[in-house]
Amino acid sequence: MTEFAKYVKIREQGFVAADAYRIARVDGLSVIESIRMLRAVFALSLSDAKEVTIVASGTASNIAEHEARIASKLGGGKNE
Repeated sequence: MTEFAKYVKIREQGFVAADAYRIARVDGLSVIESIRMLRAVFALSLSDAKEVTIVASGTASNIAEHEARIASKLGGGKNE
């Protein structure tokens, strides 16, 4: 069995990447380990795996929204 065999089975049962991510986090995998799992099991790019983590964790509805929030916080701290 591979390192992520459990998540391969989850995928084969019809679960989507976001479901597998949430399960991995409950199982104690770190965010980085979870991203590695998503890339290996679901054949996602790094960018796509990152977006799954952002959406599945409820941080934002997509990566663009997440990045816009970060940019607004960074811009809000400038002296004008």
